[in-house]
Amino acid sequence: MICRSGDRSLSQIPLWSPERPALHDVVLSSETDQIAGCIGFRTIKTRGTDILLNANFVRMSFAPSIRATTRRRRPSTDSCGHWASD
Repeated sequence: MICRSGDRSLSQIPLWSPERPALHDVVLSSETDQIAGCIGFRTIKTRGTDILLNANFVRMSFAPSIRATTRRRRPSTDSCGHWASD
């Protein structure tokens, strides 16, 4: 398997975070098959009871889910969030 991203090392690819949701088009291929998709690269670790996203502390809060009383039509996007053409 060859890992590459254009001319950049994989360690130089921007990581996904809620503030900067960097998504990347990827293609995985073998001798007989190929899969294309969209992915966000990130690291998730724990330090004691702390959760770290891309080496930064993440404050977790939990709230009961609230059901919407009306449904809204969501814009049509592809797997990377790009607007789909009509």
